[in-house]
Amino acid sequence: MNFSIFRDNLQLLRQRYYYATWKADGTRYMMLITWDGCYVIDRNFCFQKVELRFPCKSTNKGIFEKTHHYTLLDGEMVIDIEPKTQKQERRYLIYDLIAINQVFIMERPFSERWIILENEVICGR
Repeated sequence: MNFSIFRDNLQLLRQRYYYATWKADGTRYMMLITWDGCYVIDRNFCFQKVELRFPCKSTNKGIFEKTHHYTLLDGEMVIDIEPKTQKQERRYLIYDLIAINQVFIMERPFSERWIILENEVICGR
C-alpha cells in the first residue's frame, strides 16, 4: 500500500504492521535472474541484460544447482557516489521478492519474503 503520511492516514498505520524505507531517487525495475543471465525489466516491459550473477545458497538438482533460475525481484536502480573516491557506482536496491527459483511467493507475508530474500539471494552473493 502506497500513501503519504498525513494526519488522516495515521489511523491506517495503527491498524496493521508496515515497513518504511527512504525514498530513493532512481529508476524502478523488476530483475529476472535465470541460469543464463540477469535482466532488468522497466515499466514499459523492455528487457535489458545486465552483468550480474546470483549463486544459489541452497543446492538444487541438475543444471540450475549453481545459480538462481527464474527468481524475480522488485527494486530500484540508483547511482551512488563513493565518499572516498567520488566515483559513481550503480546499485540495485531490492524492495521485494516475487518468485524464487520458479516458485511464486507473493501470497506469503512480506516479513517471510524478506527473510527468504536475505537468506537465499543476498547471502548467496
